[in-house]
Amino acid sequence: MVRASCIIGIFRCLRIIFNGPLAYGWMTHSNKGPLFNGNRPIDVINAGGPEDLVKVREHLLHLGGGCIDSGMEDEFEPDIS
Repeated sequence: MVRASCIIGIFRCLRIIFNGPLAYGWMTHSNKGPLFNGNRPIDVINAGGPEDLVKVREHLLHLGGGCIDSGMEDEFEPDIS
């Protein structure tokens, strides 16, 4: 359930933040941000566990100002422990 929620959240935020081709390609482009260290977001998610999926989602929520317009303000906070 956590993975599905995070994947949907990532998709929604990407559509809101980029609204174009980058919304579909962002996950496969290298990223120099501190969370990614030059790696692609998809590689960070694949190499880690559910907590890395949550971190990527939180990163996008921060970039998108919480993605408020997407209705995500009502989503639960996943318990990954």
